[in-house]
Amino acid sequence: MREKVDLSEMVECHYKGAITYIPVQLFISMSMRVKFAGKKFIRYKDATQMYGMSLSTLKRFLQDTDVVYHPTDGVALINVEKMDALLEYYQGER
Repeated sequence: MREKVDLSEMVECHYKGAITYIPVQLFISMSMRVKFAGKKFIRYKDATQMYGMSLSTLKRFLQDTDVVYHPTDGVALINVEKMDALLEYYQGER
């Protein structure tokens, strides 16, 4: 027997006459990935959207890592590949 799903936490997607429900967080993650596809570096503002973290949480999370690149004074870029690897590492720790 299937468990009931809270549709308020789902996005309704229509494709070729079919309706599919996708969890909101997955939908946001997928749509942000498309927006930033192919980019090696992104700014903090974009990373907060892409990873669903507040700016302060993101900065605290990346504080002692080599994920942030500073090409010039006042510019901070996040290496997407390293950030993804870091998140996968912490997810595996749970």
